[in-house]
Amino acid sequence: MKGVVYALYERGLKVVFAQCLGAIVLTTLVSQVLSLHWYLERKSVRWQRIIVIGLHTLQLGVLWRYARLLVPVQLSSVKREVRDLCILRLVHGFLQAAPMLLLQLSLLPGEVEGPPTDLLTVSAAISLFSVCWALASFSKHVQRVDKLVLTWLGVVSQLLWRAGTVTSRALALSAYAASYHSWIFLVLALHWACMFLWLLSPRSPFHGQRGSKLGVCALMAAIYILAYINLQEKPHGRTMVIFYIVMLLENCLLVGAWLAAVWAVKPVNWELVPILTVSLFAAGIFFYASVL
Repeated sequence: MKGVVYALYERGLKVVFAQCLGAIVLTTLVSQVLSLHWYLERKSVRWQRIIVIGLHTLQLGVLWRYARLLVPVQLSSVKREVRDLCILRLVHGFLQAAPMLLLQLSLLPGEVEGPPTDLLTVSAAISLFSVCWALASFSKHVQRVDKLVLTWLGVVSQLLWRAGTVTSRALALSAYAASYHSWIFLVLALHWACMFLWLLSPRSPFHGQRGSKLGVCALMAAIYILAYINLQEKPHGRTMVIFYIVMLLENCLLVGAWLAAVWAVKPVNWELVPILTVSLFAAGIFFYASVL
């Protein structure tokens, strides 16, 4: 990712460079602040609190969490650390990797002054894997802590489910952004607003929430731009069906808008965009069904 950021700076693409750099800085700050907050809630000894604050000030807090897993401790402590790291990974995936993925895919059609296509392809693949792995890890270690634990075969199926649906969604959004540029922010804002209101609707488990719970709803609505996660104990099969039907329709609409914009001068292999958008989405849903 950092190679792409440097290539954007070197080629003078200041707006995209600022967006990528802003995503990296924001992700680092949010991750360290969250990690520090959780540590301070549990650390009561003064010298321990000072060390923890120092590590997070040096931006080493998350690395310190991984290092702690190598030290023999109680199993309950390990589970709590893994749970926290999975949540931090999810934050990283949707604050940094997801925006980078969309930006990189929107540049792939190839402006002459843009970064090399090979660099963009590799970096986009890494960003995609980061998002999908964060979602799969979240499902394994956070959503099902006291329930049936997913096997690694189940985790692979979860990873492929997320890879299919997230890639399809990212392709649709990136294709639209490549032709309509800043209008993509209106699309994202409208989708976020719809998801936020949906979470607060009378039939939603979040109905009537106030204060910090509204912040959780806002974060979940942002995640719902790319993928679906469930934080409730209740079955959510019907909700997922509705969500993915809406997402498929949105993806088709976005790709249709892109086709209308490029139809006069169609790019090379233009037909791959609609084909991949639909086929990857179908493959993702197939692997989700295999998890059940």
